Amino acid sequence: KSGGLMEGLAANAGVSKGAFEAAAGGVLAVGAAAIDVGAKMQTLTANIASAGQISVSQAHAITGAFEGTAFSTIYSATNMAKAYASVVSQIDTTQGHALSAAQALGVMSAAGDLAEASGTDLAASTSTLASVMQAFQIPAKGAAATASDLFVAAEKTGQGVTQLGGALQKTRTRLGDM
Repeated sequence: KSGGLMEGLAANAGVSKGAFEAAAGGVLAVGAAAIDVGAKMQTLTANIASAGQISVSQAHAITGAFEGTAFSTIYSATNMAKAYASVVSQIDTTQGHALSAAQALGVMSAAGDLAEASGTDLAASTSTLASVMQAFQIPAKGAAATASDLFVAAEKTGQGVTQLGGALQKTRTRLGDM
């Protein structure tokens, strides 16, 4: 019976049964992928809430801001949320409070620009940026300038961004001990 239904639907659509089945399969695959992405974002939202010790509502606003960057960055909202979840506690401690969605997006935009310009992955550039911001107590609004400075200094010294960030963090720690 299902063969008859498919043939009837295909005829109504003006295509062959095989073409109709292929299209239906494609729609189902896209739907399954969308559900998978939604589930991953829900998990990442919970991870951000837990790591940042913020409400799920606040974390949802942050991941929603990341989702709003679709087609304007090479990084997916999922990649941004993963990278942010790994540093949210460090950034919030540096700032003395949880970041707003706009501030979190600003930090991640700066980290994304740094990653793209330097050829590092997003997680590494986010970690490096957060570490330097913490070492020098740089506020969230200084993330873009800090990312730019890191890139320029890495280019001028011939070091990778992560190596330079590590060296800066060690230097700051040593200076603090003096």
